[in-house]
Amino acid sequence: MSKTGNTTISNSELESLREKELILQELQKTAKLGWWKVNFETHEIQCSDYVVDILGLKGNTLTTNQVLNLINEKYRQRVSANLPHLRNQNFYDEIFPIMTRFGEMWIHSKIGNRVIEEDGTITTIGYSKILEEEENILISKAREENQLKELMLRQYSLSQSLSKFLKNPDSDQVITDTLKEVLKQFDGDRTYIFKYDKKKDTQSCIYEATKPGVQPEIDTLQDMDSNHIGWWSKQILNNIPIIINHLDELPPEAETDRQVLARQNIASLLVIPLASSDGIWGYMGIDIVNRPRLWTHIDKEWFFAISNIINICIELRTSEREAREQQQYLQKLYDHIPIGYLHLQLIYDENGQPCDFKYLDSNPAFNRISGTPPNYFDGKNAKDFGIEDPESLLRLHNIVLQKQATESTRFMEKTGLQYRLTLYSPGENEVVALFTDITEQQKAIKALRHSEEALRNIYKNIPVGIEIYDKNGDLLDLNDIEAEMFGFNRKEDVLGVNLFKNPNLPADKLEELRQGKEIMFPLIYKFSKIDKVYYSTKYTGSKHLSVKGTCLYDTNHNVENYLLIVIDNTEAFENYRKIEEFETLFNNIAEFSKVGICRWNPLQKTFFGSDVWFYNLNQQPRHVQDIEDVHEFVCPEDTVKLQGFHQQVLEGKSREFADEVRVRVGQEWRWLRVRFKVKEYNPQNEIIEVIGLNIDITESKETEQHLLKAKLRAEESDRLKSAFLANMSHEIRTPLNAIVGFSALVAETENIEEREQYLSVIQKNNELLLQLISDILDLSKIEAGTFDISLAVFDVNNLCKEVICLHTMKLTTEDVTLSFEEHIPRCFIYSDRNRIAQILSNFINNALKFTEKGSIRLGYHVTGERIEFHVQDTGIGIPEENIGHVFERFVKLNSFIRGTGLGLPICKSIIEKLGGEIGVESTVGKGSRFWFSLPYNPTVESKEIDEQALFLPD
Repeated sequence: MSKTGNTTISNSELESLREKELILQELQKTAKLGWWKVNFETHEIQCSDYVVDILGLKGNTLTTNQVLNLINEKYRQRVSANLPHLRNQNFYDEIFPIMTRFGEMWIHSKIGNRVIEEDGTITTIGYSKILEEEENILISKAREENQLKELMLRQYSLSQSLSKFLKNPDSDQVITDTLKEVLKQFDGDRTYIFKYDKKKDTQSCIYEATKPGVQPEIDTLQDMDSNHIGWWSKQILNNIPIIINHLDELPPEAETDRQVLARQNIASLLVIPLASSDGIWGYMGIDIVNRPRLWTHIDKEWFFAISNIINICIELRTSEREAREQQQYLQKLYDHIPIGYLHLQLIYDENGQPCDFKYLDSNPAFNRISGTPPNYFDGKNAKDFGIEDPESLLRLHNIVLQKQATESTRFMEKTGLQYRLTLYSPGENEVVALFTDITEQQKAIKALRHSEEALRNIYKNIPVGIEIYDKNGDLLDLNDIEAEMFGFNRKEDVLGVNLFKNPNLPADKLEELRQGKEIMFPLIYKFSKIDKVYYSTKYTGSKHLSVKGTCLYDTNHNVENYLLIVIDNTEAFENYRKIEEFETLFNNIAEFSKVGICRWNPLQKTFFGSDVWFYNLNQQPRHVQDIEDVHEFVCPEDTVKLQGFHQQVLEGKSREFADEVRVRVGQEWRWLRVRFKVKEYNPQNEIIEVIGLNIDITESKETEQHLLKAKLRAEESDRLKSAFLANMSHEIRTPLNAIVGFSALVAETENIEEREQYLSVIQKNNELLLQLISDILDLSKIEAGTFDISLAVFDVNNLCKEVICLHTMKLTTEDVTLSFEEHIPRCFIYSDRNRIAQILSNFINNALKFTEKGSIRLGYHVTGERIEFHVQDTGIGIPEENIGHVFERFVKLNSFIRGTGLGLPICKSIIEKLGGEIGVESTVGKGSRFWFSLPYNPTVESKEIDEQALFLPD
């Protein structure tokens, strides 16, 4: 076994390879044929064993010079000239004599293929055949005759094409005709020229000629992507021709290119790169459609020549066109340049002294500045115009001698223009005069000086401070306002301070300024921070400033200066603060008084309303255009009134409005007093200014209603008092009459039983009169506010038993029972014992008056921190409509029952004084239940109590 690289070859396979190699060597000897390979990087030629044997070489490698030395001297130069084509072309076909070890012999050499390695190395493989003497003579003679005829024919055609190109200005037509002639000579189907656009990386067909019956494709071959046919583009741009006898000759990496050619039915082609001084700009090619073509050496050489000639013609015409365009450009520049041009030639006498000068040429700008018609001076001498100034001639002569330009500013009286005259000598005895119109420039300079003066005045007197710093931040200059603003005695004292070290300026803003950004910010400038630290100032305290900073740039956009503009807002800030305080005060007053204000222009659809205006209308403050946009919650009836006024304002029929409107807030209505007044009426200028206010009068309305109710109650009370007084006079006279009458009877009678009976009547009327007077006194104390309460701890059960016992003795019938029922075994409270006894007695007395039979029950119960007493009877009851008036003063529901009607109102006042509540529940025919509740503390057990621990009424 044998190994070759990583492949293992068996002995049988190795023996087969050796046998094939021997056969190949024998065939080469028989055919007298050998191969060779040229490396253009090392300039070495590697040969087959047959070539080595024929030439008598010592090894398989030799240099190109060694090969050339073996060739016959007559043919050596031609072979040497064609040898470089092997590097760039795919064809080579030569017959020449060469010295062998058998003597001089004729060989026929042809190229086989060209290979470009991955590292860019180019190698060419070819073969050489030893010719028999007779074969060589016949082949050479026939070839030379055919080549001569073909060359003569093609040379004649080429000369005709060149002649047409030189005679015909239409180079496009000549090139197209030449391409057609090439088609005939090569029996081709399509010839073309492509041009590269290296910026777009595309290529386009600019010329094409086709054989009859072959479809032109120039229109479809525009702006083609060069990267799509990468192998093709790489070959052309590397100045390597593409010569293909058949598409199968294309290398594997040209598969995309092969597909593109196949779609055009191209079977064979010959393409030559076209180059200029700037490199490869395109290529010229010829296609053979639907059939292969074996390109001969003459074909290749001749097509090279044709392509080079066409390339030269195209470049020549391109240069001519560019030269023509340049000439036209220069002529337009000469005609339209704003600088006047005058070409002079000095004329000398026989002594070599200047005696005159001639006007050679002038341009329109000179005619405009001088006020002369075109060509007025051209070709004429100065003396023709009476110009004979020896000093001017001498000055021109010195310019010619010294070859130095001179400049001066002059005034042209004829045209009234100022101009700058430049004189220089371009050649021997010649002077060129350039006239530059500086009239507008002088005006601009004058205006600029005026502007500078104005700017200087502005800089000095503008009511804002200006500071200018250099690019390092050092202060260069400031105006007088700035010095006064910051308290400098002399601005020279602060020049040089650094902007970026000012402790009052915020660091972030200074950093933005460094970055080239424009800055603007408010600043509270505190002099305590900078005095004697940054600079000295006569000010103390602080100032409110507005600062704006920007960068100034040079022509290269580099920061050259920093500019700061400072506005003193201290006084304005104080005024604004006062206005703000006043506005705040006004808004607070408006909010406190619920007064809203507005301003409205119905023509311009502008409306302003204060916050209170919106709040009064149950709206959130917002921007609206029309006043009716805020009437969403206004009562519809009132909205109609407002809309009517608005319409009358537009029509000029009404100027004022005052009324009350209602606004819905939830489920309730809010009352507003609204007033409007037209302040300015000028509809011609779209001005109708209406001012208005609304005031929340809901509380006033409620107070008015309360006053009305109070008035009604007072009137009712007055009526009741009158009735009360009338009743009181009756109630007082009744017991007094009884007392007086029975007192007289007691004095007159001697019967003891009658006397006791009379004394009993007197006693009852005394008690009645006493109770009546007591009620009147209590009422007067309550109304005067001198009603006293005496608080103490007492036993509730003992009190109730005493009240029951007292009133049991007063019962006059057995049909009514009086009892103390619902209670707890032990109960003490801290309150006024006598007043509670008075209330219970009043409840029982009332029950006795209205209960003819049944029961009257006294009781109490405790619930949490409250104790509730009640007196329940089975009397006649109280109608439902009268229950609400039971505790009102001077109200007596039943005029047939004795009493003043003061008892229950007094009870109500006592209970409220003790911090309790009182009420009644009654059903007509079933009886009534009077009750009252008081605060209760279960810890109260004895008279020694801590009053702070008790629940005491206010």
